[in-house]
Amino acid sequence: MHSTQTKDFCLAPGILTLAAATWLALVVWVAQMA
Repeated sequence: MHSTQTKDFCLAPGILTLAAATWLALVVWVAQMA
């Protein structure tokens, strides 16, 4: 019934995980460059 709500609920963790992984990769890359 609430397909949009369910989709957002399932999509949010993936987006947060991707954002965290990207941020972590950026931090590691900067640390290696320094």
